[in-house]
Amino acid sequence: MSKLNLLLHAGHQIVRHYAHLSYTDWKATLTQGLDGFNIFLTYVGTNAKHTYFDVPNHAFSPKKRALGAQGVVCGIVKNF
Repeated sequence: MSKLNLLLHAGHQIVRHYAHLSYTDWKATLTQGLDGFNIFLTYVGTNAKHTYFDVPNHAFSPKKRALGAQGVVCGIVKNF
């Protein structure tokens, strides 16, 4: 078993002449190697304004989908 790793990311997207579309994003990932596999858990998020980054889920649904939403992703990766 390999050691636990922490990967951090922070960024800022600037949209010239449309400051209301600018936003900050972040990500924190924990990874652990285990018998040829990498297991990871990632938290991602932004402070993007919902007014500009929420879009229809699909053409026939009134529900909105938040493109700037925060969430957690986990998984297992195998390199060959």
